[in-house]
Amino acid sequence: MKRIWITLGATLLLSLGAQAQDLRPKVDEKGRVGFVDASGNEVVSCKYESAAAFIDGVSIVSKSDKYGLVNEQGIEVLKPKYELLVPWGKDLFLAKKGKNYGLLAKDGSIALPLSYLHISKPNCYGKAWISKGGKVVSSNGTQFIQGGKYGIVNSDGIVAVEPKYKGLYEFTSASNIRAMHDNAYPIYKLHVIGDTLVTNGEYYAVSKDEKSAQKAGIVSSTGELLMPIGKATWVMPPVSDMVRCYNATKSRTTCMYYNMATKKMLTVSKLKGGLDDLKEWTHSDFHGDVAAVNTTEGWNFIDKAGNTLRSGYAYVLYSSNAKAWAGVKAGESECDAFDEQNQPLFAEGVKIESIEFSDITSHTDIFGVKMNGKWGAIDRQGKEVIPFAYERVKSPMFDYVPVKTANGWGMRTLSDQEVMPCQFADLLPLSEEHPRIVWGKNTDNLWYAYDMTQKQLRPNGYEMVTNYQDGYAWVKPKGYFVPDDAVTRGMVKLVTKQNVSDEVFASQQPYFGSLLGLDGEIYAEGPYYINLLPNVIHLVHANGDKKLTKTQNKKLGLYMTQLYRSYPMETKINVDNWDF
Repeated sequence: MKRIWITLGATLLLSLGAQAQDLRPKVDEKGRVGFVDASGNEVVSCKYESAAAFIDGVSIVSKSDKYGLVNEQGIEVLKPKYELLVPWGKDLFLAKKGKNYGLLAKDGSIALPLSYLHISKPNCYGKAWISKGGKVVSSNGTQFIQGGKYGIVNSDGIVAVEPKYKGLYEFTSASNIRAMHDNAYPIYKLHVIGDTLVTNGEYYAVSKDEKSAQKAGIVSSTGELLMPIGKATWVMPPVSDMVRCYNATKSRTTCMYYNMATKKMLTVSKLKGGLDDLKEWTHSDFHGDVAAVNTTEGWNFIDKAGNTLRSGYAYVLYSSNAKAWAGVKAGESECDAFDEQNQPLFAEGVKIESIEFSDITSHTDIFGVKMNGKWGAIDRQGKEVIPFAYERVKSPMFDYVPVKTANGWGMRTLSDQEVMPCQFADLLPLSEEHPRIVWGKNTDNLWYAYDMTQKQLRPNGYEMVTNYQDGYAWVKPKGYFVPDDAVTRGMVKLVTKQNVSDEVFASQQPYFGSLLGLDGEIYAEGPYYINLLPNVIHLVHANGDKKLTKTQNKKLGLYMTQLYRSYPMETKINVDNWDF
């Protein structure tokens, strides 16, 4: 069925393309392909082995297994002489001749010379990685580039980063090293043929070592070298023209910043032990003119010259939404809140003991704060928004303010009206304004849906949930069984684009669940991988938003994983598992 589907799909695409140009394919008695107009007049001679649908006025044609371009007037704008020619980026074509790849425009001109060992597909941000030199190596069924020099090309064919670096890495992974906290850092990965970039390419880490992201420098999206290679063992992406970085050995870690404006390194602390040995966050990124540094005396705030601005805090907070910092002293006895230029956040005379920030609100002038041992909410002038009568108050989530009493968490409006009773052990952060359903966790550690319209708590609890989007939420019922089969593994592979080991699959089993409707009924039983939620919702919408039957559920899983599902040769596959 798969081969038939591809053939039909290609035929349909060809027909649509031809219709748009008022041309349709013609095959002569010798099996050669051309195009005729609506009157049957031959416009493109039947002399090609194959011809693809017209896209933007040109068709990819082939002769003797070589590919070229012909326009709607039947003129060969590019004679068939390439081993590969496929659409690429913005009105360009990826071409291969010999071992080299390049990019061609639809008029046949060269947009990027055919001098590259590999050019990847552009990602959703229009960025692709390129390689010069080196060789293609195969290992365990995977092909990758070895010994090349790497760079970046934009989807318009303009080289953004010249391919002159032995190592080029994205800032993609949130570090699991406590000292680094949760920021992205460059991580080594093979330059696998078929892999695309995953970020918007604002910054890249570059190194002299193809097999290590350590001692990397940093280049911008336009190829400007912002930080030289070798200045630090580990670098983070720049923030406010400052690069948070580390020099680390097995026994000592030096915490630093590299100032991209002055080209100087600033050392803020030297600690015993390697990075893996450190149990506490060491120092923050700069936001504006301020960064936080962890010392033996507590957290300090410094400026870009390393001068101490404020000191002696038990913990620190930052809000990207409010562009504000806070330092809270031990026991929540005193709190200093200030902006990115170290100016007080509140009007003169307003003294607080602690603060809560929220990054999911448009109300950047309202904050949950503690005063005189009680929590409420105030604006920047100190005016009371929520009275100081609570055990905890968070800053607004959109137009609602989470508050906690002795009975638990609930929510109030900015005009101090109750919209959700205080009875929950926790609340799931909102993802939209005025949702119908808000998830609250009960003392049984399960999440329950509170209907804001009916002011009613629904009876079913779930181990894991997501907020509703497009009318549906993903939920994992308690004790949910996830079969270890080709379909569920295929779902993980569909997202990760990598082979799924037993260890990886075991770690992802908690993230399989079902699709819950706004009415509280299950519409797609699953199990569906959480990262495929938008796909499942789209397909349920296409089914008329009807509950899927058991058979439909199975077919949906098979449909989504058809390209990423495999079975061992010795396995006898039940006929029901074939996607007919």
